[in-house]
Amino acid sequence: MVSMGADQQLPPIAAIEDVIEALRRLGVGVGGDESVPGVDLALAYSAVGATERNAFATEQHARARGAGPAEFGEAVGAVLDGAACHSDLEVRALLEWRITRTTQALQLLDLSGPHGDVDPLARTILLTGSTDRLGSSDLGGMPGLTGLWGKLAWRPSA
Repeated sequence: MVSMGADQQLPPIAAIEDVIEALRRLGVGVGGDESVPGVDLALAYSAVGATERNAFATEQHARARGAGPAEFGEAVGAVLDGAACHSDLEVRALLEWRITRTTQALQLLDLSGPHGDVDPLARTILLTGSTDRLGSSDLGGMPGLTGLWGKLAWRPSA
């Protein structure tokens, strides 16, 4: 993991009460005690999950109205707009972060196949997500991807 340099600024984060309100609006009832270490991170990850669940449900409704791969391909750029990506490096950093966190989430599941071994699709996803193409790991010891986010200097959106 690359650390922030002295000339780099960390991006701002939402206040805990704002994240809790956003989660409630997305149908997730949560609470958060600011004195608990890591509660901000847990709530932020919960917000990602709730937002993705909402996008998945919205996509199902769009399918029911006749939308298909072409429409989803056009709309998927909104992910990058919502993340305020301003360069290809920022896009790659966001996608790397998502792949890394998805791989970690998959590692929490029982991925057993019908014969007790790892399901072939799950194995493919894990191997693809943990490919060590960019260097050291952010997966707790598992070969994986580096944190490109640490290489980016945050700047407020214009």
